Amino acid sequence: MCIRDRPYTESEAYKRLFGKQIPPNLSKDFDAIGFDADFTLLQYKVIEQQKMQYAVSADVLIKKRGYPVSIAEMTDEEFEIYMDGVLMDGTTGCILKLGPDCSIISAYRGSHKLTRVEIEEAYGKPGKIESFNFMLATDLKKSYMCAITCFKISYALLFKKAVDLIMSKQLAKTFAEAIIDIAYSIKKAYHNWNKDGSRIKKMSTYGAYYPEITKNASKYLAVSPESKKLLMTLKSQGITLFLVSNSHFDYIDYLMTFAYGEDWKKLFDYIIVSAKKPSFFSPSSTTPMRCFDSTVESCKGSVLEGNLKLGGVFLEGNYKYIESTILKEKGLSSVRLAYVGDNFIEDSIAPALLPSWKAITLLPELNDEATGKKTKFWGSFLFNKDEDINLWVAQLVKLNVFPVPTFNSLSNLIIPQPNHILF
Repeated sequence: MCIRDRPYTESEAYKRLFGKQIPPNLSKDFDAIGFDADFTLLQYKVIEQQKMQYAVSADVLIKKRGYPVSIAEMTDEEFEIYMDGVLMDGTTGCILKLGPDCSIISAYRGSHKLTRVEIEEAYGKPGKIESFNFMLATDLKKSYMCAITCFKISYALLFKKAVDLIMSKQLAKTFAEAIIDIAYSIKKAYHNWNKDGSRIKKMSTYGAYYPEITKNASKYLAVSPESKKLLMTLKSQGITLFLVSNSHFDYIDYLMTFAYGEDWKKLFDYIIVSAKKPSFFSPSSTTPMRCFDSTVESCKGSVLEGNLKLGGVFLEGNYKYIESTILKEKGLSSVRLAYVGDNFIEDSIAPALLPSWKAITLLPELNDEATGKKTKFWGSFLFNKDEDINLWVAQLVKLNVFPVPTFNSLSNLIIPQPNHILF
């Protein structure tokens, strides 16, 4: 067997980190299974999507923040500065790969890779970032931004290029100001509110990102019939399925219709949007669930009284609504729930901390490990040496989060397995 044909479960990295876990049986272990939308149910063509996202954000920096036009230039080689979970530090201008205790495994300041001595000069011995709260992806007060999930690939590259421009005196900004500017460019690229705070209902008028993706959905989104078959198989086995996404409904509806067809809502018993994860999964959350109402400017209808209604679309709320609904629906005294997503914080760590929930994370880097692929800048995502385990991987292992490389590889967790098994 060629290494490129080897299943991800046979890689040494997988065996070492996750091999002791018993794979969950989606058909029998759970009363209900929830799914994130972006980069989970919706499978983007990552390179195309990120190049577009980079372009619209760079355009904001040029037109609104006075950046030189050269920041819009990007090569495929530069694109590899991204690794899921790297930290952009506006206090030092560094992009950091962190270990389990927030120790710094490796660092770049712009295009320059820091030596161990330079890391310790910037952060002290033994080279550790003390103020990072990994449950906060971005903290502008502390001048950091974490590149979590494929939606943030382009921002690490923007920061790298901004730092290079600052270091070469082509941009009169501080590193901290660059972080603020990138956060601003994100907000403008995804802007979807009127000045009075009401929602702009026509998605093609939101910022710069949404008009582009609605015009050219097939350029940025992959359509897989296997994904729909997977959901239909689970539904046929009597599993309650629900969707929980931070995205707004009109975006979800447009892309889910494109990827799954006009009847996509029938695949789910409950649909929750604008969920504000990870706080959605916080035990202390008292955020009320609202009914979706397209006739209201904010789309926020009345506060839901009681449990979720079958086939309904809802906004905000918290996980307790799901638990109480499933308990009543199935007449149970306790509930077993799974949640599938790609975001380490929102979709994996947050639900994994709840006693009745099992988190399943999409970790495409597993396929890279199986084929021996490593990034030019950072090496292996999972670990390079015994002491160099990635911060996020360490959290997944600690919380017993189960990883799969792709959405369709969930088929291998359905027993009896459908005949569309994909690694």
